[in-house]
Amino acid sequence: MATVDTTTTAEPQRALRADARRNRERVLAAASAAFAEEGFDVSVAEIARRAGVGTGTLFRHFPTKLELEVAVVLERTQGMRVALADALDEPDPWGGFVQLMEAAVEMTACDRCLGDAVSEEMLADPRLDQQRTQMLAGIETLLQRGRSAGAIRPDIMAEDIFVLTSAIGSTMERYRTRPDLWRRYLGVVLDGLRAEGAEPLFPGPPDMGVLDEGCSSSPARPPAG
Repeated sequence: MATVDTTTTAEPQRALRADARRNRERVLAAASAAFAEEGFDVSVAEIARRAGVGTGTLFRHFPTKLELEVAVVLERTQGMRVALADALDEPDPWGGFVQLMEAAVEMTACDRCLGDAVSEEMLADPRLDQQRTQMLAGIETLLQRGRSAGAIRPDIMAEDIFVLTSAIGSTMERYRTRPDLWRRYLGVVLDGLRAEGAEPLFPGPPDMGVLDEGCSSSPARPPAG
């Protein structure tokens, strides 16, 4: 029985798939760089221009701008997860905690997209919500080690760390001529987190509902073209 040579039909299909994959990677890389520099206000047209593709190609891979934003933030969270894992591997509880705080604040200070990832729509994405839940659990483990060692004050919770790192990091975009200034204010915060000499805090830490409320009350971003 004769056989059918499918080489000529299969190769173009593979080429198209590879080309589409490359286009997606180019769009994601361009969006990642643009969001880091300018935040989420950068337009879809500008991202497509940087990627060297048309807006139609961009929307084929990311049907909405929100989908593109979420994809970039999910990519960024991998760096945060690695930093947390490294901190948990550090045998010294206080040293591991400082290591994580430095990594988290530096990432936020140097990357506007992390500071901007607080819209109500974005926080409602189940993928990002899962990442946040896992990060909070890991931070709580790190804090518990520090509390047990008498190095970290007993009334600090993982939710507090989210607020503190975001507050320092996102403020630094106003001081572009001093990119290392975050270290000064992180030092002040770390001194306040030590167990030694700590006074009781009032009121208690925010729960996730309060954190989400604070994010959703941020000024709405205008639609980008």
